[in-house]
Amino acid sequence: MGSKTYRQLCGVAKALDLVGERWTLLLVRDLLLGPASYSSLLDGLPGLTTNLLAKRLKTLTEAGIIEAIHVDASATGGAIRGLYGLTKAGRGLAPIISGLGDWGLEHGPAPCYGDQINFRWLPVLLSRNYHQTGQRWLVQLGSGDKSIQLRLGTEEFESVDGSPMKPDLCIVADCTSLHALLFSSEAPDKLVESGRVRLEGTESDLKAAWSDFLDSFALRD
Repeated sequence: MGSKTYRQLCGVAKALDLVGERWTLLLVRDLLLGPASYSSLLDGLPGLTTNLLAKRLKTLTEAGIIEAIHVDASATGGAIRGLYGLTKAGRGLAPIISGLGDWGLEHGPAPCYGDQINFRWLPVLLSRNYHQTGQRWLVQLGSGDKSIQLRLGTEEFESVDGSPMKPDLCIVADCTSLHALLFSSEAPDKLVESGRVRLEGTESDLKAAWSDFLDSFALRD
């Protein structure tokens, strides 16, 4: 536990003594996706300094919420990799993180310029609303230097980081506009017409793939 404490005999206060510091729950959020390296955690949280990350990891480790994972050198071609993962206590925060996320989307402040989308967490959010519809397409979502590819038309949700394959449709936008497309009530076609969201692909596939993308994630009005 850090030096700050509410000193209250209350479960909420005791929980916040452990995870109430800034960045802490976001670290737990990212580790819910699986073990991650120090550099991966730092890259996924713009604005978090390396010194503060080290401090938060140390505090969470001492509290028994995360643990260091040492990968055997034989499994990494001779390189020793250090990862961080959640303990059983840390994984117990999953429903709390999920509930906070739902509450934040409904009641939190509107996105503003400079906000970032965590692409590592984006597939988790998208998978909640996915259902099989239409043809099979490979759709890429991109913003800045970040991208993920989604395979549509499959029974189960599938995604992959980056852009390893040639997509049928690329959906390109800044973070604020991409958030508006995926998580707000703004009309998708209006976002395209205004130029805030750009569609790229062959003329024969673009319209159909876009339509199936909207239906796959229930994004139409």
